[in-house]
Order: sequence, then C-alpha cells, then structure tokens
Amino acid sequence: MPDQALNILYTGLYVVKHIGGFRLRFDGAYQSGDKNATTTFAAYMLTAAVSKKLDIASGAKVVLWADYLSGDSNGAADGKIKTFTTPYATNHKFYGHMDKFLNIPASGLIDLALKGTLKATPKLKFQLDAHMFRADKTTALVTNKDLGSEIDFDINYALATNTSLRMGYSHFFKGDASALGVAGDPSVDSDWAWMMMTMKF
Repeated sequence: MPDQALNILYTGLYVVKHIGGFRLRFDGAYQSGDKNATTTFAAYMLTAAVSKKLDIASGAKVVLWADYLSGDSNGAADGKIKTFTTPYATNHKFYGHMDKFLNIPASGLIDLALKGTLKATPKLKFQLDAHMFRADKTTALVTNKDLGSEIDFDINYALATNTSLRMGYSHFFKGDASALGVAGDPSVDSDWAWMMMTMKF
C-alpha cells in the first residue's frame, strides 16, 4: 500500500477578449499537490491565442496559437515534479494530429502553431495547421530543445445532413533532439494519411 494517496490540484484562469475584429484568448493553470510523502507537484501551463475571421470567404479564419507546458530537468530529484501533466486532456486535438505528444515528455512542451480554416462552400471545409515543437527543459534524454515540427491538412465534406466524409494528411519533420520521448521513431520524418465517415443519428 502506498504511504500517501495521490493528490493533485489544478488552479486555472481563462480570459477571452474581442478587440477590433480579433479574438484574444489567454488561459493558464498551476499544478500543485502531492505524489507521495516526499514528492510534490509544482508545474504550470500557459496558452495564448489570437484569431481573426477573414473576408476572403465565409468561414475563413486564421489563428496564431502558443502552448507552454513546463518541464523538469532533474526528474524530480529535488522532490518537486515540474513537468505539467494533462491526465484528462484531448492532446490529439491540440498538439498535432499525429499524436507525437499524447503524453507530455518530462522535458515539457512548447507548441507554436499557425492554424487556418476555409469554408469553400456550405458543404466543403479545409483546415491547415502548422506546429513547431520545442522542449521547455533539456534532460538526460532530450539534450536539444528542438522537438520537430508538423503539418496537418484536413478536408471535411458534408455528404448529407447527418453524414460527412473527412480525410487528411500529416507530416512530421524530425527535430534535433537526441530522444523525444514521443510516439513513433523520432529520428526520422514520418507521414500519416487517413479517411473517416461520420453519421449522426
């Protein structure tokens, strides 16, 4: 039996402001609590985003996005876990569709992204996202902060009122880090293509 139950507390702030056609968003969270009798949590996450609807077409939007998840360079050797964890997050939605960062590495994660959406017709929608990934801290495994980059391209077509066809392609460009602690082989570029049909009842 563990000598102390896991106890994690998240304290956060979420702010949205509209200024001159721009939507500004900021949110942050601090992670505290106890992992056990000798180790505590002391980690944080910051997110900032600026979005703008474009006049070139209906449903056209561009977003500049930045996520900062703190990392830990000493593996909690000082009794504090400084890597921000996301136990109930939908990381697939935010940190690239190729799921390289479903689990946040001990080095932490900085994701700088540019996202664009275009609704070409009432039935046809395009989305293009570009991510640049960096580590917050270097560790014994991650000796370089360059974690790579990724491009995600999606097409969504409404076949009927309750049926849509969606397909996409993603490419991950390897980084300079010696080990990323991410899914797949971090030492080579990788590709992913997919297709799905959704029916709502």
